[in-house]
Amino acid sequence: MHIENIQSSINEIFKLQESDESVFYNLSKELAEEQIKSLRTYLESFAKKCSVYEFLSEHFDCELNKTKATIKQGHCDNYAIERWIDILEIHKNINDLIGYLTLLQMDAIMTCISLFQATTDTERIMLCKHSYTIIYEALEHNLFKRTARDMRKYPIELVTKEEIDELWKSIKKDTKKITEKDEAKQVRNKIDAHKSDSFIEQINTYKQCKWSESIKNLCILITTIERLQNFVEKINTNTEKLYAEYKVMMEEHIKQYDNILKMLQNPDETCVNSK
Repeated sequence: MHIENIQSSINEIFKLQESDESVFYNLSKELAEEQIKSLRTYLESFAKKCSVYEFLSEHFDCELNKTKATIKQGHCDNYAIERWIDILEIHKNINDLIGYLTLLQMDAIMTCISLFQATTDTERIMLCKHSYTIIYEALEHNLFKRTARDMRKYPIELVTKEEIDELWKSIKKDTKKITEKDEAKQVRNKIDAHKSDSFIEQINTYKQCKWSESIKNLCILITTIERLQNFVEKINTNTEKLYAEYKVMMEEHIKQYDNILKMLQNPDETCVNSK
């Protein structure tokens, strides 16, 4: 076979699909730069928030350790202490969940920035494979298992079952606009989080990667996570109710202890009053 025939038979692998090319060439440089600037602002803001969540998580751990040590020492109201531990653990879990969602969102944002900034088709395709992994992990584990599971553990004072059901009904509706989970799983398992042993299988999987769809999926995910964060922030605000209830409970406890103390200090007067 002549060299010319060989060259004409070789197809370029790392090349945007026609649908992607259409989107790419219709995307103005100004709009792309505007999107990148906006995403970077969000990314830096979330990075600062993570520092706050870390501080709060360490604060809760410290308080929990001190409180649990009090029980071990004895000579305390175990019921009151155990209830205080419950409240601290609930509040810590909420704080950690917000942080968890924030990191997930940062991963999606950073990948989205990289996809906008890529300068060649090869870069775009090599980068967009990670978006499939992010999407798969979000749909398979991060959202519907981890986040939904944690929400349903919170007491009714913070959030009702009806509120949670309504939220996830809406979230499922939004995530249906995202790439099929099975397609994302194939990309994740063959060329990103894991690697297929077959060169041809990897190449065929790269050919399935869609640059514009990756950006669209990540944008939907970023918006979805923001909704979840706002919902969990509302739950976080409602923790004030738990602290208020605990305060009332402790005030009643103190009154009871005061009455017991008076009875012990004035046993004769107590006996007369009882007659």
